[in-house]
Amino acid sequence: MQRLDDNIAGMIDDPQMKAAYMNARDQLAELRRADKETVINIRKEIADLPKEQRQARWNAFWQERAVKQQEMRSVDAA
Repeated sequence: MQRLDDNIAGMIDDPQMKAAYMNARDQLAELRRADKETVINIRKEIADLPKEQRQARWNAFWQERAVKQQEMRSVDAA
């Protein structure tokens, strides 16, 4: 993904627009990295929970993740 972003940024002549584009893409990359890390952690957390608590925690996680996914979409659309 970074390579593609770099190639596209190379086609932008205006330095300010190029910087804005790369900042947005860097921010999105960080959000994606954090999302992947969160998914890994929630799987570990759920594995350690009692069976009765797993579904509730999983549902709460997905609600939290939906908010973060919307944030990622808004950064990508900017």
